[in-house]
Amino acid sequence: EFTIVTPNEVDASAGKISLSSPIGRSLHKKTVGDEITVQIPAGTKRFRIEKLVTIHGEELSL
Repeated sequence: EFTIVTPNEVDASAGKISLSSPIGRSLHKKTVGDEITVQIPAGTKRFRIEKLVTIHGEELSL
């Protein structure tokens, strides 16, 4: 689980990643069910978006 935040709010240990990070950029404008592949320093990672929640805690069903 990740929370996309601004660069000054990043806290990797809490799952808060920057929109400008490789994962954050790959997730931008994606929706539930989308799959992404991201090149990170540790190698290639695949992710599938299972749920999107707004900053107000509302689940999106797109």
